[in-house]
Amino acid sequence: MNFLPFSYSPLFLPHWLMPWPALFPFLMSPSHLGPLDSEAYESRYRTEASYCSSASCGRRGSSQSPVSSQRRNLSDLAQVQRSLPVAQLAQSTAVGQVVTPIPVQVSSTYPTTPSQQAKARKLMTEVVKAADACRTPTQRVQKNTGKSRICGRNRSKGLCYAGVKDALLAAGITSTRLPGTYAIEAHSKGYLRRTGKFDQILESQVRSQPAQAIEQAPPGAILVYSGGPDGYGHIEVKVNTGEQAQFCSDFCSRNPVRGRQLVAIYYPKP
Repeated sequence: MNFLPFSYSPLFLPHWLMPWPALFPFLMSPSHLGPLDSEAYESRYRTEASYCSSASCGRRGSSQSPVSSQRRNLSDLAQVQRSLPVAQLAQSTAVGQVVTPIPVQVSSTYPTTPSQQAKARKLMTEVVKAADACRTPTQRVQKNTGKSRICGRNRSKGLCYAGVKDALLAAGITSTRLPGTYAIEAHSKGYLRRTGKFDQILESQVRSQPAQAIEQAPPGAILVYSGGPDGYGHIEVKVNTGEQAQFCSDFCSRNPVRGRQLVAIYYPKP
């Protein structure tokens, strides 16, 4: 649209109106711009209407709508999840979250019985689920992250003991949830030992060579640590061995926790 009483082509404008693009930007349109400038204009001023001109966007005559597409995607995701073995899929409470399975292995150099391996396999499967679950983190974690809800196994929620408690109960190793508030209490107050379901293993290596003890511990072993900012310690379950090893509680890590002192390793009894 031309608001001037004369043509606004730069060839016919008076010299004092030559910089008209800067003075009258509303007179510009993509047709006046070069290829690069036109692309920048479109990226800046593109609206939902212009996007819908090249997409379905639920307009009349379209075969799909955004709502039906979303429902179909969620349905497909649920169908894929149902088709995977439970041992290879950690279900998450986060809607639409894609979970990468952790293959569960029980082979190790530490001598174990088939009964112990079966319990360890269940514990590893359940602790990965516990790590994937959405939780309300501790106040310290909320302050550091600015998040009141954290989902997935990639970030600590400050609830390692709660994650292991949930895993032990879900795996059927304990009939009731372990007592206590802090991770160190699982060992210092004897909560794991009192259940009668665990053996304390590799005790000499834990005291003299903790790094070697962690490496020798079989998959499914529960590692208890002391220390930390408030002395609460840490607790985690070793999942797999070698390059595939992970250490899970309310989250999973490729490496054992740092800045803590290993005090005990527990393994399910036969």
